Amino acid sequence: MVAETWVTDDELREAHQRYAAGIPGYVAPAAHGVARKDGDDLTFGHINPPGAARPLPSVVMASVCGYVSTTGVFRLDRERFAEAVARLTPAESATHIPHPNLWTWRELLAGGDADSEFLAFYLADEDDPVVDGDDARFRERFPAPADQPSWAKGVDLSRPSPARVYDYLLGGGHNFASDRALAEQLLAVEPEARRWAAANRSFLGRAVEYLLDAGVRQFIDLGAGIPTVGNVHDIALGATSDARVVYVDVDQVAVTHSRHLVADVADRVGVVQADMRSPHAVLADPETQRLIDFDRPVGILMVAVLHFVSDADDPWAALAAYRDAVPSGSGLVISHISHPAEMTDEVKQSVRTYSSSAAPLTLRSQPEVEALFAGWQLADPGVARVLRWRAPAAADADSTPDIPGLVGVALKP
Repeated sequence: MVAETWVTDDELREAHQRYAAGIPGYVAPAAHGVARKDGDDLTFGHINPPGAARPLPSVVMASVCGYVSTTGVFRLDRERFAEAVARLTPAESATHIPHPNLWTWRELLAGGDADSEFLAFYLADEDDPVVDGDDARFRERFPAPADQPSWAKGVDLSRPSPARVYDYLLGGGHNFASDRALAEQLLAVEPEARRWAAANRSFLGRAVEYLLDAGVRQFIDLGAGIPTVGNVHDIALGATSDARVVYVDVDQVAVTHSRHLVADVADRVGVVQADMRSPHAVLADPETQRLIDFDRPVGILMVAVLHFVSDADDPWAALAAYRDAVPSGSGLVISHISHPAEMTDEVKQSVRTYSSSAAPLTLRSQPEVEALFAGWQLADPGVARVLRWRAPAAADADSTPDIPGLVGVALKP
């Protein structure tokens, strides 16, 4: 018997509709999440806060736990939780989007012991009263209200940030009204923008896994944004406990959020507030020096950031400085929005909207992106379209529309 797979967006929607139809009276929740309970300890999986609920994982879990339309904490044994994981597994064939719920459900299932209990949290309406202490702890993990949290004092939240717009498009909860407004403008012009963000994030995961297989255990993620969905440290530390990651971003809010999110792994993950165009500031920062051993291979990650660096800012000089700072066997990962000539009129308009509202964009052709890898040895298939760079066999790259970007991974000889 051939295992069921949901590869395309249409197949994902059909699966959602089928599961929802099987639960009479089902109402999509405002927020949902899961946790494993070991004694008094709760280990949470991916949290889907208000404004970022994911319809397919929520209805699949509901089909197992019994949620219909009322706020509650639903308690499952290991066998029933495993059933929910199995039911959502076909979604993993859709490799153009991340699957943070499925990934963290599996992590929870792999841990604990025979006495572990699994909890599914459903918040039907944001104003519903707290059910119990476990529910309170679940809601404590929601992002702070976006009006003007104390840690954002002095930050102009009326101006959208590329990092937070990207977070919103990925379904994260670390963004503000100005970011969501710009993201919705983009989505109105180009409804595929969410898929673009997810495909780019999926490429990041594949690239990190490639470098791990090549022996790289240290990563500097430049222009990292907010490491919420499919982040580098989860992938790296999930593969090897000796991995080290430094996130770098110039955005104060992104840095503050990131430090909060990695606090529990601060011995192996750090956050630096610096401009990636200033390699000395990045490389000399005490946090970078604490975590990165420059006598061992380092992965330099520039994912969806170099199009924010104009030719006038000399990205080639910055790239050369990073290249010269790391030893043989190190890696460079780049993803870059492609040249306007390769875009539809609708895509060009969305790029203009983003560029004028968040940050100016410099779009480069394939030869120009290839030139960014000067001094590195490109891995097969070289600089390629996002969905065509080492996509899993289950992905049908020929039938899925690609996104307007180019990517590549290289090793230092």
